[in-house]
Parts: sequence; structure tokens; C-alpha cells
Amino acid sequence: MGNKNHKHQSQFQPDSMQRIIYNTALGANLKEAHSDDSQQLPIPATFVIGRDGKIAWRHFDPDYRKRSAVKDIVETLEKL
Repeated sequence: MGNKNHKHQSQFQPDSMQRIIYNTALGANLKEAHSDDSQQLPIPATFVIGRDGKIAWRHFDPDYRKRSAVKDIVETLEKL
């Protein structure tokens, strides 16, 4: 998954079928969109930052279909 040297693993490598879909069906052209040939994509993430500047809650998942639950975000915001 992504660049193994990256501290936070904030990118992932789509498999060959996903790259075909992104590049042809969606016209993304991942190779030209990056400064290298990695064709990596950012991992979708949601963060709730407290007034103190610290991360109070996060959702971080390479599967873009697994989204943050509004309920979890609202509960966190109510605790701040």
C-alpha cells in the first residue's frame, strides 16, 4: 500500500483493474497527474481538529467507499 517510506501511509496504489477504470473510464491519466510513475492516489480522510489544534477524531481508510459516519463526527464535535 503506497510508499512504504511515508510516515503516515497517506497514499495507496490502485490495483491494475482500478487503474484501468480511473485512466480510461474516468479519463484521470494517473501517470501524467503525478511527478513520478507511481499512479498512487491519496487516501480519503476526515479529521476533527479541536480548538487546541490537536486531532480529536479521524477517519482514514484507503477504501473510498468506507466514509466517515456523520454520527461519529457530530458526537466528537459535541464533546469538544
